[in-house]
Amino acid sequence: MRPAAVRFGWIASLGLALGLPAAAQLQMPAHCRPPVAAPPMAPLPAAPPVPVARSLFEDTWDWSAGARNLTFCIDNGTPAMIAAAVQSAAMDLSASGFGWMLQMMNPCVMGWDLNKPVAGQQRIRVRVADLGLVATVPRDTDETTPYDEDSDNYRAMPGGNNGSNRPGGFAVPPLAYFQPGPYIPLTQEIQAGEIVFNWRPPMGMPMAPDPKWNTAVGTPTFDPREVAMHEFGHAIRMKHDDFAFDDDRRICPEGSSPGANALIVERGLDNVLQTRIRPDDRPIPKVGDLDAGADGNANSGKKTNVMETLAVLGRHTINPRLGFPMNSDYSYTEREQATGQAASRHRP
Repeated sequence: MRPAAVRFGWIASLGLALGLPAAAQLQMPAHCRPPVAAPPMAPLPAAPPVPVARSLFEDTWDWSAGARNLTFCIDNGTPAMIAAAVQSAAMDLSASGFGWMLQMMNPCVMGWDLNKPVAGQQRIRVRVADLGLVATVPRDTDETTPYDEDSDNYRAMPGGNNGSNRPGGFAVPPLAYFQPGPYIPLTQEIQAGEIVFNWRPPMGMPMAPDPKWNTAVGTPTFDPREVAMHEFGHAIRMKHDDFAFDDDRRICPEGSSPGANALIVERGLDNVLQTRIRPDDRPIPKVGDLDAGADGNANSGKKTNVMETLAVLGRHTINPRLGFPMNSDYSYTEREQATGQAASRHRP
């Protein structure tokens, strides 16, 4: 079950011709990809690898006065789906033992400015903007798109850029981005930052639903809660991290509904199924791959860093009940907890 709503507190239709038999087409939704040739019989499962202590974090800038309690506000023009996802993501990060707290303080102070902060403004503003058409690309068996630009671009600006737009544009339109404000003179500190979601509604209607975003389980969309967790990760100075916890091939993302007993995870080249199995998903007898079980829902998922470079289409939940905060369907990993803690302790 997905976690209950909390007080405080992301698609286009994919018309993929899978070329599968009729029965298989009924079992697998459009956002699932056909498996490759089945590997040999699986041996007994191996012990999972020991996690790396931590990944990289940004060490060239910090928040002014070493602030670890960061206030944020959500711009009035932000659609409700994005606003709710941001609040939930802030709660997840704050409860994950990173040493950072995110506190919502709405409304945004009048005149909020990234480059020249006004008195009393919140540390981070969240808003939406049309950043360009998001396109998905295949990676292994996933449909993916960049969360944002490479983390090396998340260095604080040395000075103002005559506005609050991200300088230089994007080579590939992302789902969102985090932009640190300019350095305070003679320091490596910033006072403000901004998270901008790529909201591109049809027909130029600013508050209309954007079809690439949805939080509903089973929809072939990007989940704004996962994206918000990723961008808040940048706000606490974490960099991208594509550490491979296993080499299993994800056929259908966790959170999708491919149908009863549909194939959802295939063993990788090591011939060992490493994905954590959650009820009622089950290993396919005499094969060793993983199917969705009788309820048709893909509950099991590869352990994945929230801070990976690419977002996965159709994944609603990340590390379900396998990370921090405990028992959440949206959770960071132990590796990310160690990274956030190291970033909290570090001063440039």
